[in-house]
Amino acid sequence: MASVPASVELAYQQLTQALARVGLSSLDPLEAAWTEIEPGVARVLGGRFDIRRPDHQAVALGVAAVFGKRLVKESGAFYAQNRESPDGLVLGFPDDIIMLSPFGAALDALTHSNLLQLEVLEKEIRTALGRARLTTAAPQRRLTAEDYEHLFDPALVQLVILDRTRLK
Repeated sequence: MASVPASVELAYQQLTQALARVGLSSLDPLEAAWTEIEPGVARVLGGRFDIRRPDHQAVALGVAAVFGKRLVKESGAFYAQNRESPDGLVLGFPDDIIMLSPFGAALDALTHSNLLQLEVLEKEIRTALGRARLTTAAPQRRLTAEDYEHLFDPALVQLVILDRTRLK
């Protein structure tokens, strides 16, 4: 599996430990269906998801880590830095320009108490990538994290001030 940032790995480990504390130590979040993971996440949360609670934020990061690691494994996705993303990271894909914030997707799914949304999103990404592979006649250069950072990271925006006197 391609590498993931240390923060993602840590969030994943914290979620698996939290699931073990609620009696789901044998559950492998990378292999289990989202419908199997959701009851455990609900037990860890202990109620409705509240983004203002730090412990709930940690669960959201863990769910995002599972989601991201799955996409890295299944679709060859990679992490790229993006300062506009809530956690500073997005997933990019080498075969097509698709930029996704796993944390944003996890927040949305948890807010709606529906982790199955993540499975639907996984399917949509697979479909888009399959379509991109089929429509490309000649092999193209595969995109990298650096490409995504150059294209989308707002830190690369350069502001210029023009002196009207000198322009005339």
